[in-house]
Amino acid sequence: MPISYQACQTEGVVTAVWSGDISSADLREHLGTLLHDENAMALRKSLSDLRGATLLFSEQELHLAVREVVAPLLKGKHWISAIVVRTPTQFQMGSRYQGFASAYSSDAIFSNVDEAKRWLLKQQLRDANA
Repeated sequence: MPISYQACQTEGVVTAVWSGDISSADLREHLGTLLHDENAMALRKSLSDLRGATLLFSEQELHLAVREVVAPLLKGKHWISAIVVRTPTQFQMGSRYQGFASAYSSDAIFSNVDEAKRWLLKQQLRDANA
C-alpha cells in the first residue's frame, strides 16, 4: 500500500506517510482502513506526509472520497489534520481537502514535518466523543 500509517498513543498522533503513485482507489482504501482503526479513531489527530507521493486522483475523486468514505465513518466526530506537502499539486489537493472536509475537520498545510507536528500537538478536538 502506498500509504502507511501508525497510531502513536504516547504522542497522541496518527502519522501517515504517502509514497509513490497514489490513485483514487489507494486514497479510498487508506481512508477506510484508517477510520475503521479503533486506535486512530481514539486519537483523531493526523500528520499526513505527502511529500513523497504523486497524486493521481482528481479534485472530484477527492471530494467523493470525503463524502462517501470519510463523512459516514466519522459519524459527526471531529478530526484534526496537519498536511505536509512539497509540490504545488500536493498543496492544491491539501487546500481542496480543507474545503471539502471543513464540516468535520480542522486542517493546516505545512512544508516542514516538525512545524506540522508542533501545530498538531497544540490542537484540541472540538467534540467530546473520544
